[in-house]
Amino acid sequence: MTSWGVQTVVVTVRLPMRLLELVDELVAQDIFANRSEVIRYALYKLLTSDEIKKLTEGRVRGGGEAGE
Repeated sequence: MTSWGVQTVVVTVRLPMRLLELVDELVAQDIFANRSEVIRYALYKLLTSDEIKKLTEGRVRGGGEAGE
């Protein structure tokens, strides 16, 4: 279980070194407990943002590419 209260699965991702360094900085500053928490939070913010809703809205309604 996580602080989200749901079952989790392991996903392997490749990140540019600079992104990983930024993630590690957040952990080192005790803003997040670990890398997984940073990445979960970032994904949640992205996937619930207005920007992503705009990108996916066109695909759902019109089936076209974003920005068309």
